[in-house]
Formats: sequence, structure tokens, C-alpha cells
Amino acid sequence: NVVNAENLALAHDGVIIINTSRGGLVDEKALYDAVKSGKVQMAGLDVMASEVFDPKNPLVGLPQVIQTPHAAYYSEESTI
Repeated sequence: NVVNAENLALAHDGVIIINTSRGGLVDEKALYDAVKSGKVQMAGLDVMASEVFDPKNPLVGLPQVIQTPHAAYYSEESTI
């Protein structure tokens, strides 16, 4: 939970959060609150705290949040 409520409060308004590393780095509750308040303009998440997709996760379906199945890196160029 490196990206938590305390650290998000220190960020500039309208910050964009991108996580392609490990799901546990982002406190998803704090991110949800920050997105809803407008503190976070957008979030791109290639990983989530749970490796199994949870349709009940409050981040699911938010128009400001893009989620990918930890395969966003994959392209023909990345395999060369």
C-alpha cells in the first residue's frame, strides 16, 4: 500500500495513477475514494490486489479507471 490515502493526499489534484507492477502497491479503497473525489483524474491498473477478477470491487466500472488482465505489456515488439 505505497499508494495510500496519505500519499494520495500529497499528490497534485488531477494526478494519474498507473500500476503495472504489483496489485498490493495500491490501497484500492484509498484509490476509489481519490477517484470519486476528483483527486485522481484517471487510473490505469494492469494488476489488482486480488489476482482473481472481482466484479464487486468498487473500482470496476468507474469510467476513470481502466483495468487490464496483467497482460497490457504484451505486444509483438515486446517479445523480440
